[in-house]
Amino acid sequence: MSIQQTANSGALIRTQVWADYVKERLEDTLIATRFATSVDFMDGNTLNIPSIGQLVAQDYQEGKSVTFQSPDLGNFQFVLTDYADVSFAITDKAKRDIFYYNQLMADIPVNMARALQVRVEQDILALSGSQTAANPNVINDFAHRFVGSGTNQILTVADIRYARLSLIKANITPNRLVGIVDPTVELQLRADTTISASITNQPMWADILSDGLSGDTGLQFKYNIEGFDIYTSNYLRNPGSEAINGGAGSRNAGANAVSNMFFSADPMHKVFLYGVRKPVTVSEWRDNDAKQDKYSVDTEYGVALCRPEGLVVINTNVSTSANI
Repeated sequence: MSIQQTANSGALIRTQVWADYVKERLEDTLIATRFATSVDFMDGNTLNIPSIGQLVAQDYQEGKSVTFQSPDLGNFQFVLTDYADVSFAITDKAKRDIFYYNQLMADIPVNMARALQVRVEQDILALSGSQTAANPNVINDFAHRFVGSGTNQILTVADIRYARLSLIKANITPNRLVGIVDPTVELQLRADTTISASITNQPMWADILSDGLSGDTGLQFKYNIEGFDIYTSNYLRNPGSEAINGGAGSRNAGANAVSNMFFSADPMHKVFLYGVRKPVTVSEWRDNDAKQDKYSVDTEYGVALCRPEGLVVINTNVSTSANI
């Protein structure tokens, strides 16, 4: 007698089989905090940072009294603004019933901490919105906020070149320049005709077109472009439709635009502040009345743009289609 897959043997066949492992999430690397000056708040919610302006040399006439100057004295206030939390609870019955309980509980603390780290990442990159919207934010005659000059308002190498000049004109030393762009902008740059035309004169461009801009890490471009080390991030701010008359002239990016950020990461010129009153910490406790184990992760922090002259924002349209 032979047993075949028929209606008679169907009761012995499992139509669904569950694995003894769970599929892990894919998570991108977070980068924003490495470019921010970290500040610890010991007490109080507001940190006052004094600033001293520059003195200016003046003409002097012999025999005349000199003109005494007083440097401009300012004060930048950095305020703690955010208190974020992620909490999770599991009942005793759920612990008994869930086959994957061990995998779940091994993942939960990491998952909760990651959620807060993403929140901080988004808040730092959202500081592109600290500039005046629909305004070129001109400093020393050069725009620090404008729309990409490419066809359909995409980013070009010329835009990156202008961003470098704007920073230099604002007295930012062009050391350790950093650009953070949307992944779709990486695709736009790889298709830029300026890069294609430079292959014969600059062989490194050929590697960019063949290997991609992101290198082995998936984050940093393999090569420096116009002095900027370029990183990609999925957490850049969407400024919405915003017309700006600056840089490449009067242009308007659409509702799906993204604010690409260009700045110096030199310690003397860091433009972002990240202040922490309470670092990301995990606490857990037993609720006997509810027969639950409870877990909570929280952090108290603030972010701020402390050097407006050190940030250039280029709004560009991004691709929202998977089609080529």
